[in-house]
Amino acid sequence: MIFLSTEFTEDDVFEAVSQWLDVLASDASKAWNLLFHPAGEEMTEELFLDLIGTYEDLEILPDKPYAVTRLSKVEKEKSIRISLWSHQAVYGGVAINLPLNGEVSDLVAELGIVRKDDKCAFVLQELHVM
Repeated sequence: MIFLSTEFTEDDVFEAVSQWLDVLASDASKAWNLLFHPAGEEMTEELFLDLIGTYEDLEILPDKPYAVTRLSKVEKEKSIRISLWSHQAVYGGVAINLPLNGEVSDLVAELGIVRKDDKCAFVLQELHVM
């Protein structure tokens, strides 16, 4: 799991999310395991992998497996938007927009930053492809 200190900065969040996206581009299952998964979470690992790998079953690029484009291939500042705030147990959010296979529409993900014991962790709040 990726952890941040409770005194994290926007730069800390940007670096942690950048690292997570690098893992996501090479191994989506490993990236799934780096997130915090609260009890009752609706998203499953199987659904997470299916949404990314099959482009929600659309036949835009038939016979081609889909993968998230590496962050080094896009403009990081345009692909990651961070909003820090505090409401109950959530301390901010991260909106991510990345193309699949470097060419097809994009993956849209939202991560929340939540308190986990004496640290903070990322929780997946939204994932879809457009």
